[in-house]
Order: sequence, then C-alpha cells, then structure tokens
Amino acid sequence: MQLLTDDERLRFEAQRGLDCATLSDVEPEAIDWLWRGRIARGKVTLLVGDPGDGKSYLSLAIASAVSRGDALPDGEKAAPADCLLWNGEDGLEDTIRVRAERVGADLQRVHVIRGKLDAEGRREPFGLHHVLELREEIKRRGVALCVIDPVGALLGGVDAHRDAEVRSALQPLADVALETGVALCVVAHLNKSSANRSIYRVGGSIGFVGLARSVLLVAKDQDSGRRAVVQMKSNIAEQVAPVEFRIDNDGLWWMGLADELSADRLLAPAMDGNERSARDEARVAILEAIADAGGDILGKELDRIITDAGVARKTYERARADLVRDRKIERRGGNQYQREIRWRALGHNGPKHQNMAETTFLAETTFDEQPADGRDHNALGQNNIVSLNNNSLAHGSVSTRARARLKLCKGCHRLRPCDPQRDGLCVDCEVA
Repeated sequence: MQLLTDDERLRFEAQRGLDCATLSDVEPEAIDWLWRGRIARGKVTLLVGDPGDGKSYLSLAIASAVSRGDALPDGEKAAPADCLLWNGEDGLEDTIRVRAERVGADLQRVHVIRGKLDAEGRREPFGLHHVLELREEIKRRGVALCVIDPVGALLGGVDAHRDAEVRSALQPLADVALETGVALCVVAHLNKSSANRSIYRVGGSIGFVGLARSVLLVAKDQDSGRRAVVQMKSNIAEQVAPVEFRIDNDGLWWMGLADELSADRLLAPAMDGNERSARDEARVAILEAIADAGGDILGKELDRIITDAGVARKTYERARADLVRDRKIERRGGNQYQREIRWRALGHNGPKHQNMAETTFLAETTFDEQPADGRDHNALGQNNIVSLNNNSLAHGSVSTRARARLKLCKGCHRLRPCDPQRDGLCVDCEVA
C-alpha cells in the first residue's frame, strides 16, 4: 500500500479533511428557553397527541403568550415576539383567527403561512422543499416560535415508518432552528399501539422522537376529562412537571402544574366498573394509612402498605392522584431540598367530635367503636372521623408497622387482618 507523502497529506487535510472542533476551544452556552424546561430556542420540539385532544389549540395558546411576552405556566416573562404558523388542517378564517382572539394573542405578531408565491404571484402549497424560504421569513420577521402542524402533512413521498427517510426529510428543519435560533415546534399524531412505554406511542418512525430535543404529549384523561401537556422526553434538561389546561367555548385556560397527570395515566383506557370500584377502595386504604401514621407518612412506607394490602400498583397510583386532585392529600419533598417523598393529609370540612384528638382526618370509613357521648354517628350519616392520635386509636386499628399483614376486607373495604379461609372478610365483618 502506497502511503501519502507529508506534503500530500497536508494538502488533503487542508482541502478535504474532517471539520473537527477541540472542546477546549468551544465556548459553553446555556440553553435559551422559550418555555422553561419544555421548548428551547434553536431546537426542535415535538408536540404529539390524538385528534381532538387540543394540540393545535395548545400550540396557538403558546404562540399567544409569546406574542404578548406573557409568562407560560412554570415559565418567565419575555419581550413580545413574532410567531410563524403553518396549519394544514384548520381553516384560517373560521378556526385559527377565532381561536387566536379567544386566547388573547397579539394578532399583529402572529403570522400564518398560506403557501409559496412564485415569480408571477401565484400561490403553491407549502412543503419541506421550501425550507430556504422558511428560513428567510424567520430571519426577516425575527420569529421566536415557528409551529408546523401537522408535520406528517409535509412528508409526501416519505415513508414515515423508515427512520433514515424521516431523519433525512426533517433534518433541514432542525438546521433552520439551529441557524436562526427559532423555537421550532412540530405537531404529530399518536399511533394506536398499546406499547408499554408511552414514548413509543408517537406515530411513525422513532426518528420523529430522535430528532426532537423535547417531546410533549397533549392528552385527556379518559376518566376525569382533565387535559394536560406532559413531557415524555428531554435531551437537554431534567424533565419537568405536567401542566394542566382546560378548553371551553371561551378559549383555553391554564390550570397549573399537575404531577398526577402522567403520560401513562393520560394514555390509559377508560376504567370499567370493576376498576372504578377497586380505585375507590384504594382511596380509602390510602387515607387510612396516612391517618394511622399521624397524618404524614414517608412515600416508600405508603407504597409498601398499600401494595402489601393487595392493591395493584396502577390502581394505587391512580387513586393517589385522585386524592391529590381532590385536595385530600399532598406530596412533600422529592426535590433538591428534600429528597425523600412524604404524603400529608390536608384539612377537611366535616364536623369533628369534641372527644376526638385535635388532629383528625376525614375518611370514607366507619367508627370501630362509638364516641363517648354514646351517639351512633354511623347511623346519623355524619362525616366519619378517625383519630390520628395513636393513643386514642380504636381497638380495630393497628400501627403502621403492622400494616404489612393487612389486606383489603371484601366486606367493609378497609385495611384489616383478613383470613382467606373467611372469604377475605375481617373478624368484624365475619361476626356481622
């Protein structure tokens, strides 16, 4: 094999060598966020969801905030900026304009691509082959956010299930984002798969997910009807909490952070009657466990108690999320200041018996023994209360440490020592 001379090697490296960067010569840069933790400038963000769940409306609400310089939930204010939209599904006059007004957008700063004009002023449909014109429009207007909705409508002739073809077709968009610093948000649909991991529900090739630096799911809980935008993937920062929103005839309303609305929950099918009953029983079990612990319990301990009681993990997580939503319990910790997660009972509106301990908690249960005044509060139908003072616990109660031996009684649906030979009933229910 003939080797290159030193002069030949130098000429080759000067003309055709790889363009490499030495990291010591690279100046580090912080991520420039359009929406902190969720949408970054100069990057591609993928917004996914089923038809009708609010993807387009949400993207317009984001554009509205950008046009006014308003802070998005969990974000910061910024200078008002222009937005550029392409929408291949909704009508410009009867949908996009109407929704933009409802969400309060600065209409002077929101621009919609209708097509590409040729030299004679004739309009042709916009496509990925117009990426150079897109780049120039973004530069000319100083656009901060560009939305492509849906990206699949621009992939004519591209096999959306082949990774190489998808990446090749969409890479020019990523290059435009990097060059101009625009936050590029592309909208896509979910597939009908029942994949175990929510990230694989994104329609088409995994190349869509791979190209995006952040993937946001827009979905609606099938049981409660609550909507949220949930981060499914982030390559540039720690994943952030879901944000709940509501859509009605007057527009889109931000409802705040909602940790309980996970991607798995939003993508789960609606519950049948048996599942709903199981969740109700799990709610009672959670409330009792926290009550017996004094109103505050370590997260790992609560997990152990409920799962040892025979409650399915998903049922437990959904029931716990319901209690958070209903302001029955709240989570503490799980952050840089307090790593351990704890669950705490919140106050209630029900009456409190004068002979009960000062710290009490409302629970969906019955008294194990009658209060000191002799009245049957169960028969009266009043809100039932369980004392959190371990010294005043009823005889049927047990300490948290002993809960590992408990099961959900099929009769009273409470955590009790249950014997399988008694058809899963506790002692009290068997006697009754």
